[in-house]
Amino acid sequence: MRGRSFGVVEFPKSGGTWVSSILGAYLDLPFPRQSALPIVFPAILHGHWKPRLSPRAGLFLFRDGRDVLISLLHHSLREASQSTRAGAQYRRHLTALFGPSFAETATDKLLAKWFERELEGAPILGFSWVDYHRSWLSASAAHLTLTYCSYEEFTNDTEQALKRVVEAIGLRWDPLRARPAIERFSFSTVTGRDPGTINESSFHRSGISGAWQSSLPADVNDYFLEKAGDVLADLNLQLSSTSR
Repeated sequence: MRGRSFGVVEFPKSGGTWVSSILGAYLDLPFPRQSALPIVFPAILHGHWKPRLSPRAGLFLFRDGRDVLISLLHHSLREASQSTRAGAQYRRHLTALFGPSFAETATDKLLAKWFERELEGAPILGFSWVDYHRSWLSASAAHLTLTYCSYEEFTNDTEQALKRVVEAIGLRWDPLRARPAIERFSFSTVTGRDPGTINESSFHRSGISGAWQSSLPADVNDYFLEKAGDVLADLNLQLSSTSR
């Protein structure tokens, strides 16, 4: 694999940094993060590209939109607390949405308005989870050469998910090579915490999938399913068709 690059495409907060790190270690490829210069050597290329701009070889990673939007809210609140230019932009966005006391408001009280803005209004990233994934689901065959995989697959059985991706790109699977890569970038190794132990100030907040089930109010979940349930179902259908 050293002779060519490998792309990891995702909507933000879908686990792409973690999965890219594991793939880089397994494939013996560097994973340059937030490079300001063009990458002209074989590497793991991680980004949030739309189909026409995406690498043609690699992985399309998706995650349940409910977990994504909750994670994105926590990320936005954390960034807004920073004295940086980006922090000021987040504060302006959150103040316009929630009012000036957003930082003192319990997060669960922010979810309804946050989901409404992210799914139907003016998303903080400039594009919504729904629109981003619809663009991939409707992409032409020329852009469907990436292997579909879910964050939930990787959290449930990291080794099996990695094996499927490696074999899908035509490489030999080596479990003895995989296990050190997986352990090196496990949530426990990176953070010193067990998965599910939350640290609101960390980029690696909880390390689990399905957390929305214990934190998302029923009416907000119903709203998500009304606006985005078809997209989530289509993503899982696409995943099942490529996992056989």
